[in-house]
Amino acid sequence: MPPDRGCRLDLTDGMSVLVYPTDRPAYARLCRLLSLGKRRGGKAQCRLDWSDLVAYGEGLIAVLVPDEAMSLRAAPSPARASLRRPAPIWH
Repeated sequence: MPPDRGCRLDLTDGMSVLVYPTDRPAYARLCRLLSLGKRRGGKAQCRLDWSDLVAYGEGLIAVLVPDEAMSLRAAPSPARASLRRPAPIWH
């Protein structure tokens, strides 16, 4: 399957996952998963949780997307980076 066939799933617990099918049967399972979420969510929504992804996930490559708070903590700001830099030693 071409890599452009994937999608981002924003699960009900707040976790986001990028999923990519590896073959045609996996693509069919992804379509069924999205249909299930649409039935639950109603108009312009998709309600899925982790157990749904596990149930339909055979043949899907899943990539967890870090939340914004985690990525902000992980990315050092210039000010924080300078605090961690050791002071120069003069002899």
